[in-house]
Amino acid sequence: MKIILIMFTILTMATQAWANCENGSWKVGDTCTFYIQNNGVSGSVDCSSAITYRVYEDETATPVASGTMELLDSSNTDGFYSEALLLDGAWADPGVPDAPNITVVYHNESIGQRGAQNEGARISQAKYVMKMDAHCVVDEGFDVKMLEAIKGHDNWTMVPMMYNLHAFDWVCPDGHKKDQGPTPTKGCLQCGKPVKRDILMVPRWSRRSTFYRFDKTLHFQYWGDFNNREEGKPDIAPTMSLQGSCFMLTRERYWALEIADEKHGSWGQQGVEVALKTWLSGGQVMVNKKRFRIPFPSLGI
Repeated sequence: MKIILIMFTILTMATQAWANCENGSWKVGDTCTFYIQNNGVSGSVDCSSAITYRVYEDETATPVASGTMELLDSSNTDGFYSEALLLDGAWADPGVPDAPNITVVYHNESIGQRGAQNEGARISQAKYVMKMDAHCVVDEGFDVKMLEAIKGHDNWTMVPMMYNLHAFDWVCPDGHKKDQGPTPTKGCLQCGKPVKRDILMVPRWSRRSTFYRFDKTLHFQYWGDFNNREEGKPDIAPTMSLQGSCFMLTRERYWALEIADEKHGSWGQQGVEVALKTWLSGGQVMVNKKRFRIPFPSLGI
């Protein structure tokens, strides 16, 4: 997770300062203290109005905290402000609704994506397990159709076809729109008025990804040309690699191949890792074109 602190002050013009707290830099119980210096024409000066800040978990989310910064040592200095945030790792508010078929696991310190994935697999008692990123939307009957296709193929790792997700637009009162992305810092690009999110959550049907590969340096690549090959024509077709945001296989094979080996790192390049472990053990990575998932583009998440 990346914590992004955005501080604002209004003098003759709006100014901003950014502070990025990268994943791994902080843990629960730490106090994150940040500072800002306001410079005038001739040096540091106190602001004519309060400096406010907003805290985001990523560039696209709603603020998780906000407040006003205090002058730092105002009797001896001018223009220096600070604020301290306690990273308490509190439960989400509102919390995750209870459901009889869902187990919620809470950690007060991050254990990494692979660690969390393995913990879920240890809890599961099902024959098949699926890993899916949180920023995905799936079509109706997604799980049933995936299970129907993989049954009888216990050496397969199956992935669904992927579309790009149009999650929201930024819209101003005059109706001007800007495609999803980081919060516009100066309002509408056309008129300067404040903007708000217009939530859409619809697929971009023209942005489909079906096949993937990796190069000789093991870097993941999209492989659109494979659609033109005969092997790529069927509804269930092989792919050299996978993108990593969603895949399904038997739980037995998940553990036998160490699909989420935590020695490989807490996160990253999992598509290549899963693909190589599947193919080199005598299995196949297969794309199910009958089912799709739509991951939201990662914007600093």
